[in-house]
Amino acid sequence: MKKLFKRFSALVLVVMLIFPNAVYAGYKDPVEAGEFITELLQLISDRYIGSEVDIGTLSDAAIRGIMNLLDPYSEYMSAEELADLLDYLAGSYAGIGVTLIRGTDNNIYIDDVQNGSSAQKAGVMPGDMVYKIDGKFVTGWDFESLQNIMDTFGDKSFKLTVIRDFKAIDFTVKREDTVYKTIFCDTLDKVHAASGKDVKNIGYIYISAIGYATGHEFDSAVKRLVDKGVKTVVIDMRNNPGGYVDTALNICGQIVPSGPIIYTQEKGMQKEVHNSTLEKSPFTKVYVVVNGYTASAAEIIASALQDSGAVVVGENSYGKGVIQTLYALSNGGCIKLTTGEYFRRSGEKLNKIGIAPDIAVTDEATGGVDQCIRAVINDIYK
Repeated sequence: MKKLFKRFSALVLVVMLIFPNAVYAGYKDPVEAGEFITELLQLISDRYIGSEVDIGTLSDAAIRGIMNLLDPYSEYMSAEELADLLDYLAGSYAGIGVTLIRGTDNNIYIDDVQNGSSAQKAGVMPGDMVYKIDGKFVTGWDFESLQNIMDTFGDKSFKLTVIRDFKAIDFTVKREDTVYKTIFCDTLDKVHAASGKDVKNIGYIYISAIGYATGHEFDSAVKRLVDKGVKTVVIDMRNNPGGYVDTALNICGQIVPSGPIIYTQEKGMQKEVHNSTLEKSPFTKVYVVVNGYTASAAEIIASALQDSGAVVVGENSYGKGVIQTLYALSNGGCIKLTTGEYFRRSGEKLNKIGIAPDIAVTDEATGGVDQCIRAVINDIYK
Protein backbone atom coordinates (compact mmCIF):
# COMPACT_ATOMS: atom_id res chain seq x y z
CA MET A 1 0.00 0.00 0.00
CA LYS A 2 2.85 2.37 0.86
CA LYS A 3 4.53 1.71 -2.49
CA LEU A 4 1.23 2.37 -4.27
CA PHE A 5 0.80 5.65 -2.38
CA LYS A 6 4.31 6.79 -3.30
CA ARG A 7 3.73 5.98 -6.96
CA PHE A 8 0.40 7.83 -6.96
CA SER A 9 1.99 10.87 -5.26
CA ALA A 10 4.74 10.89 -7.86
CA LEU A 11 2.14 10.61 -10.62
CA VAL A 12 0.26 13.64 -9.25
CA LEU A 13 3.52 15.62 -9.14
CA VAL A 14 4.39 14.66 -12.71
CA VAL A 15 0.91 15.61 -13.93
CA MET A 16 1.21 18.98 -12.27
CA LEU A 17 4.57 19.54 -13.96
CA ILE A 18 3.33 18.59 -17.43
CA PHE A 19 0.93 21.50 -17.78
CA PRO A 20 2.75 24.82 -17.16
CA ASN A 21 2.01 27.56 -19.68
CA ALA A 22 5.60 27.60 -20.90
CA VAL A 23 8.61 25.38 -20.69
CA TYR A 24 11.41 26.88 -18.56
CA ALA A 25 14.49 27.37 -20.69
CA GLY A 26 16.47 29.71 -18.43
CA TYR A 27 16.14 33.48 -18.28
CA LYS A 28 18.72 35.72 -19.88
CA ASP A 29 16.77 38.95 -19.45
CA PRO A 30 16.57 40.48 -15.92
CA VAL A 31 13.04 41.75 -16.57
CA GLU A 32 11.78 38.26 -17.45
CA ALA A 33 13.51 36.78 -14.41
CA GLY A 34 11.94 39.48 -12.23
CA GLU A 35 8.49 38.68 -13.59
CA PHE A 36 9.08 35.01 -12.83
CA ILE A 37 10.08 35.78 -9.22
CA THR A 38 6.98 37.99 -8.85
CA GLU A 39 4.84 35.14 -10.19
CA LEU A 40 6.43 32.73 -7.71
CA LEU A 41 5.93 35.04 -4.72
CA GLN A 42 2.30 35.60 -5.67
CA LEU A 43 1.70 31.85 -6.03
CA ILE A 44 3.15 31.20 -2.57
CA SER A 45 1.11 34.03 -1.09
CA ASP A 46 -2.13 32.75 -2.66
CA ARG A 47 -1.82 28.99 -2.28
CA TYR A 48 0.68 27.99 0.43
CA ILE A 49 -1.05 26.53 3.54
CA GLY A 50 1.94 26.28 5.90
CA SER A 51 3.02 28.86 8.48
CA GLU A 52 2.20 32.31 7.18
CA VAL A 53 5.09 34.26 5.71
CA ASP A 54 4.90 37.81 4.42
CA ILE A 55 6.08 38.91 0.99
CA GLY A 56 8.89 41.01 2.52
CA THR A 57 10.39 37.97 4.26
CA LEU A 58 10.14 35.90 1.05
CA SER A 59 11.73 38.70 -1.00
CA ASP A 60 14.64 39.00 1.43
CA ALA A 61 15.17 35.23 1.29
CA ALA A 62 15.12 35.29 -2.53
CA ILE A 63 17.72 38.07 -2.67
CA ARG A 64 19.97 36.31 -0.14
CA GLY A 65 19.72 33.12 -2.20
CA ILE A 66 20.81 34.97 -5.34
CA MET A 67 23.76 36.60 -3.58
CA ASN A 68 24.83 33.29 -2.05
CA LEU A 69 25.40 31.93 -5.56
CA LEU A 70 28.14 34.50 -6.20
CA ASP A 71 31.28 34.60 -4.03
CA PRO A 72 31.86 34.48 -0.26
CA TYR A 73 31.96 38.27 0.07
CA SER A 74 28.93 39.38 -1.96
CA GLU A 75 25.80 39.58 0.17
CA TYR A 76 22.45 41.21 0.70
CA MET A 77 22.06 43.43 3.76
CA SER A 78 18.74 44.56 5.20
CA ALA A 79 18.32 48.18 6.27
CA GLU A 80 19.11 47.18 9.87
CA GLU A 81 22.21 45.20 8.88
CA LEU A 82 23.44 48.07 6.71
CA ALA A 83 22.97 50.54 9.56
CA ASP A 84 24.98 48.27 11.89
CA LEU A 85 27.81 48.00 9.35
CA LEU A 86 27.97 51.75 8.77
CA ASP A 87 27.89 52.43 12.52
CA TYR A 88 30.76 49.99 13.02
CA LEU A 89 32.87 51.58 10.29
CA ALA A 90 32.03 55.04 11.62
CA GLY A 91 33.34 54.03 15.04
CA SER A 92 29.99 53.76 16.83
CA TYR A 93 27.75 50.81 17.60
CA ALA A 94 25.35 49.37 20.14
CA GLY A 95 27.01 46.53 22.01
CA ILE A 96 28.67 45.41 25.21
CA GLY A 97 32.10 46.64 24.04
CA VAL A 98 34.00 43.55 22.94
CA THR A 99 35.49 42.20 19.73
CA LEU A 100 35.25 38.47 19.17
CA ILE A 101 37.40 35.87 17.49
CA ARG A 102 36.86 32.19 16.72
CA GLY A 103 39.43 29.85 18.22
CA THR A 104 40.91 26.73 16.66
CA ASP A 105 38.51 24.72 18.87
CA ASN A 106 35.56 26.43 17.07
CA ASN A 107 34.56 28.33 20.21
CA ILE A 108 34.27 32.13 20.34
CA TYR A 109 36.66 34.12 22.50
CA ILE A 110 36.89 37.73 23.64
CA ASP A 111 39.70 39.26 21.60
CA ASP A 112 39.55 42.83 22.88
CA VAL A 113 37.56 44.80 25.46
CA GLN A 114 36.79 48.46 24.81
CA ASN A 115 37.84 50.85 27.58
CA GLY A 116 34.83 52.25 29.45
CA SER A 117 32.44 49.69 27.97
CA SER A 118 29.86 47.66 29.86
CA ALA A 119 32.02 44.54 29.45
CA GLN A 120 35.14 46.29 30.74
CA LYS A 121 33.31 47.66 33.78
CA ALA A 122 31.91 44.20 34.53
CA GLY A 123 35.36 42.57 34.45
CA VAL A 124 35.33 40.73 31.10
CA MET A 125 38.87 40.15 29.84
CA PRO A 126 40.56 39.26 26.53
CA GLY A 127 40.98 35.49 26.30
CA ASP A 128 37.66 34.71 28.01
CA MET A 129 35.67 32.04 26.14
CA VAL A 130 32.01 32.93 25.55
CA TYR A 131 30.09 30.09 27.20
CA LYS A 132 26.49 31.16 27.92
CA ILE A 133 24.24 34.15 27.33
CA ASP A 134 21.48 34.53 29.88
CA GLY A 135 21.88 30.86 30.78
CA LYS A 136 21.76 29.56 27.19
CA PHE A 137 24.78 27.60 25.94
CA VAL A 138 26.35 29.32 22.91
CA THR A 139 29.56 27.35 22.46
CA GLY A 140 30.25 26.74 18.79
CA TRP A 141 27.71 29.33 17.61
CA ASP A 142 28.47 31.61 14.66
CA PHE A 143 29.03 35.36 15.17
CA GLU A 144 25.69 36.37 13.64
CA SER A 145 23.66 34.09 15.91
CA LEU A 146 25.58 35.34 18.92
CA GLN A 147 24.91 38.95 17.93
CA ASN A 148 21.24 38.26 17.31
CA ILE A 149 20.66 36.79 20.76
CA MET A 150 22.38 39.77 22.43
CA ASP A 151 20.30 42.17 20.34
CA THR A 152 17.08 40.68 21.76
CA PHE A 153 17.85 42.23 25.16
CA GLY A 154 17.79 45.79 23.80
CA ASP A 155 19.08 48.11 26.53
CA LYS A 156 18.31 45.62 29.32
CA SER A 157 21.05 43.91 31.32
CA PHE A 158 21.74 40.22 30.78
CA LYS A 159 24.10 37.58 32.14
CA LEU A 160 27.22 36.69 30.18
CA THR A 161 29.02 33.54 31.28
CA VAL A 162 32.62 32.99 30.20
CA ILE A 163 35.22 30.31 30.79
CA ARG A 164 38.46 31.61 32.30
CA ASP A 165 41.18 29.31 33.63
CA PHE A 166 38.76 26.36 33.26
CA LYS A 167 36.18 28.06 35.51
CA ALA A 168 32.78 29.49 34.56
CA ILE A 169 32.38 33.16 35.59
CA ASP A 170 29.17 35.20 35.37
CA PHE A 171 29.06 38.89 34.46
CA THR A 172 26.13 41.26 34.17
CA VAL A 173 26.42 43.37 31.01
CA LYS A 174 24.18 45.37 28.70
CA ARG A 175 24.26 46.83 25.20
CA GLU A 176 25.14 50.51 25.10
CA ASP A 177 25.76 53.07 22.39
CA THR A 178 29.54 53.04 22.15
CA VAL A 179 31.99 55.26 20.30
CA TYR A 180 35.36 53.65 19.89
CA LYS A 181 38.71 54.39 18.31
CA THR A 182 40.21 51.98 15.81
CA ILE A 183 43.80 52.87 16.72
CA PHE A 184 45.79 52.49 19.92
CA CYS A 185 49.20 54.11 20.05
CA ASP A 186 52.03 54.13 22.60
CA THR A 187 55.65 53.13 22.99
CA LEU A 188 56.37 49.41 23.10
CA ASP A 189 57.46 49.40 26.75
CA LYS A 190 53.88 50.29 27.73
CA VAL A 191 52.35 47.27 25.99
CA HIS A 192 54.91 44.48 26.21
CA ALA A 193 57.24 42.96 28.79
CA ALA A 194 60.51 43.23 26.89
CA SER A 195 62.63 40.91 29.06
CA GLY A 196 65.21 43.55 29.91
CA LYS A 197 65.41 45.08 26.43
CA ASP A 198 65.16 48.84 26.06
CA VAL A 199 62.04 49.39 23.93
CA LYS A 200 60.84 52.76 25.19
CA ASN A 201 61.95 54.39 21.92
CA ILE A 202 60.07 51.88 19.75
CA GLY A 203 56.59 52.93 18.68
CA TYR A 204 53.55 50.68 18.69
CA ILE A 205 50.36 51.29 16.67
CA TYR A 206 47.48 48.81 16.83
CA ILE A 207 44.84 49.15 14.10
CA SER A 208 41.68 47.15 14.85
CA ALA A 209 39.70 48.07 11.70
CA ILE A 210 39.84 50.42 8.72
CA GLY A 211 36.91 52.79 9.37
CA TYR A 212 35.91 56.31 8.39
CA ALA A 213 38.13 58.02 10.94
CA THR A 214 41.06 55.58 10.96
CA GLY A 215 43.15 57.70 8.57
CA HIS A 216 42.85 60.72 10.86
CA GLU A 217 43.60 58.59 13.92
CA PHE A 218 46.69 57.17 12.19
CA ASP A 219 47.91 60.66 11.34
CA SER A 220 47.61 61.67 15.01
CA ALA A 221 49.42 58.50 16.12
CA VAL A 222 52.32 59.08 13.71
CA LYS A 223 52.71 62.69 14.84
CA ARG A 224 52.67 61.63 18.48
CA LEU A 225 55.45 59.08 17.93
CA VAL A 226 57.55 61.41 15.74
CA ASP A 227 57.33 64.09 18.45
CA LYS A 228 58.79 61.54 20.87
CA GLY A 229 61.72 60.91 18.53
CA VAL A 230 60.61 57.38 17.59
CA LYS A 231 62.45 55.96 14.56
CA THR A 232 61.25 52.34 14.68
CA VAL A 233 57.56 51.47 14.74
CA VAL A 234 55.51 48.28 15.06
CA ILE A 235 52.16 48.34 13.26
CA ASP A 236 49.96 45.59 14.65
CA MET A 237 47.01 44.55 12.45
CA ARG A 238 46.23 41.14 13.84
CA ASN A 239 42.50 40.29 13.66
CA ASN A 240 41.86 43.37 11.52
CA PRO A 241 39.04 42.44 9.09
CA GLY A 242 39.63 45.45 6.83
CA GLY A 243 37.16 48.17 5.88
CA TYR A 244 37.38 51.11 3.49
CA VAL A 245 39.87 50.91 0.63
CA ASP A 246 40.09 54.72 0.43
CA THR A 247 41.07 54.88 4.11
CA ALA A 248 43.72 52.18 3.60
CA LEU A 249 45.17 54.21 0.72
CA ASN A 250 45.15 57.30 2.94
CA ILE A 251 47.12 55.47 5.63
CA CYS A 252 49.59 54.16 3.06
CA GLY A 253 50.08 57.70 1.82
CA GLN A 254 51.33 58.62 5.29
CA ILE A 255 53.93 55.86 5.65
CA VAL A 256 54.61 54.10 2.31
CA PRO A 257 57.40 55.73 0.24
CA SER A 258 56.63 57.24 -3.17
CA GLY A 259 55.42 54.77 -5.79
CA PRO A 260 52.52 52.34 -6.28
CA ILE A 261 50.47 51.31 -3.26
CA ILE A 262 48.20 48.87 -5.07
CA TYR A 263 46.77 48.20 -8.51
CA THR A 264 43.01 47.71 -8.88
CA GLN A 265 41.07 46.15 -11.74
CA GLU A 266 37.34 46.17 -12.34
CA LYS A 267 35.29 44.12 -14.81
CA GLY A 268 36.29 44.85 -18.40
CA MET A 269 38.76 47.56 -17.36
CA GLN A 270 42.52 47.97 -17.41
CA LYS A 271 44.49 47.93 -14.16
CA GLU A 272 44.54 51.26 -12.34
CA VAL A 273 47.51 52.26 -10.19
CA HIS A 274 47.09 54.03 -6.84
CA ASN A 275 50.26 55.86 -5.86
CA SER A 276 51.86 57.26 -2.75
CA THR A 277 53.53 60.63 -3.18
CA LEU A 278 55.33 60.50 0.18
CA GLU A 279 58.93 61.63 -0.29
CA LYS A 280 60.23 60.11 2.94
CA SER A 281 58.70 57.76 5.50
CA PRO A 282 58.47 59.19 9.03
CA PHE A 283 60.19 56.02 10.36
CA THR A 284 63.48 54.40 9.42
CA LYS A 285 62.34 50.88 10.34
CA VAL A 286 58.81 49.45 10.18
CA TYR A 287 57.53 46.10 11.45
CA VAL A 288 54.04 44.85 10.57
CA VAL A 289 52.38 42.14 12.67
CA VAL A 290 49.66 40.04 11.00
CA ASN A 291 47.81 36.76 11.50
CA GLY A 292 45.31 34.60 9.65
CA TYR A 293 42.52 37.06 10.43
CA THR A 294 44.27 40.09 8.91
CA ALA A 295 42.22 40.68 5.78
CA SER A 296 41.15 42.92 2.93
CA ALA A 297 41.99 46.63 3.38
CA ALA A 298 44.39 45.71 6.20
CA GLU A 299 46.27 43.54 3.68
CA ILE A 300 46.56 46.54 1.36
CA ILE A 301 48.54 48.35 4.06
CA ALA A 302 50.59 45.32 5.10
CA SER A 303 51.51 44.31 1.54
CA ALA A 304 52.45 47.85 0.47
CA LEU A 305 54.68 48.18 3.53
CA GLN A 306 56.30 44.78 2.95
CA ASP A 307 56.94 45.62 -0.70
CA SER A 308 58.63 48.86 0.35
CA GLY A 309 61.00 47.28 2.87
CA ALA A 310 59.00 46.70 6.06
CA VAL A 311 59.40 43.41 7.94
CA VAL A 312 56.20 41.38 8.31
CA VAL A 313 55.98 39.18 11.41
CA GLY A 314 53.41 36.56 12.38
CA GLU A 315 51.23 34.23 10.33
CA ASN A 316 50.17 34.20 6.68
CA SER A 317 47.34 36.70 6.30
CA TYR A 318 43.80 35.82 5.20
CA GLY A 319 44.16 36.53 1.47
CA LYS A 320 41.16 38.68 0.55
CA GLY A 321 42.25 40.71 -2.45
CA VAL A 322 38.85 41.68 -3.84
CA ILE A 323 36.85 44.89 -3.42
CA GLN A 324 33.16 45.15 -2.58
CA THR A 325 30.91 48.08 -3.51
CA LEU A 326 27.68 48.90 -1.67
CA TYR A 327 24.65 49.50 -3.91
CA ALA A 328 21.56 50.95 -2.22
CA LEU A 329 18.20 49.26 -2.78
CA SER A 330 14.73 50.79 -2.71
CA ASN A 331 13.82 48.95 0.53
CA GLY A 332 16.55 50.73 2.50
CA GLY A 333 18.93 47.79 2.35
CA CYS A 334 21.79 47.20 -0.05
CA ILE A 335 23.83 44.59 -1.81
CA LYS A 336 27.55 44.31 -1.14
CA LEU A 337 28.89 43.20 -4.52
CA THR A 338 32.40 42.13 -5.46
CA THR A 339 33.36 44.56 -8.24
CA GLY A 340 37.14 44.53 -8.43
CA GLU A 341 40.41 42.88 -7.50
CA TYR A 342 43.54 44.53 -6.17
CA PHE A 343 47.17 43.59 -6.65
CA ARG A 344 50.21 44.34 -4.51
CA ARG A 345 52.64 47.21 -4.93
CA SER A 346 54.92 44.63 -6.54
CA GLY A 347 52.15 43.75 -9.02
CA GLU A 348 51.66 40.27 -7.56
CA LYS A 349 48.28 38.73 -6.89
CA LEU A 350 47.03 38.77 -3.28
CA ASN A 351 43.56 37.20 -3.44
CA LYS A 352 43.45 33.65 -2.01
CA ILE A 353 47.20 33.90 -1.38
CA GLY A 354 47.65 36.40 1.43
CA ILE A 355 50.86 37.89 2.77
CA ALA A 356 53.64 35.51 3.76
CA PRO A 357 55.53 36.82 6.81
CA ASP A 358 59.26 37.50 6.67
CA ILE A 359 59.48 36.14 10.20
CA ALA A 360 56.97 33.33 10.74
CA VAL A 361 55.62 33.14 14.29
CA THR A 362 52.49 31.46 15.61
CA ASP A 363 50.20 34.13 17.01
CA GLU A 364 49.96 33.08 20.63
CA ALA A 365 50.86 34.19 24.10
CA THR A 366 53.14 31.80 25.98
CA GLY A 367 53.53 32.44 29.67
CA GLY A 368 51.72 35.75 29.19
CA VAL A 369 54.26 36.88 26.57
CA ASP A 370 53.12 37.86 23.07
CA GLN A 371 55.36 35.74 20.85
CA CYS A 372 54.95 37.95 17.77
CA ILE A 373 56.06 41.08 19.60
CA ARG A 374 58.90 39.13 21.21
CA ALA A 375 60.03 38.11 17.71
CA VAL A 376 60.03 41.76 16.65
CA ILE A 377 62.18 42.76 19.61
CA ASN A 378 64.57 39.87 18.98
CA ASP A 379 64.96 40.96 15.38
CA ILE A 380 65.67 44.56 16.39
CA TYR A 381 68.41 43.45 18.81
CA LYS A 382 69.86 40.59 16.77
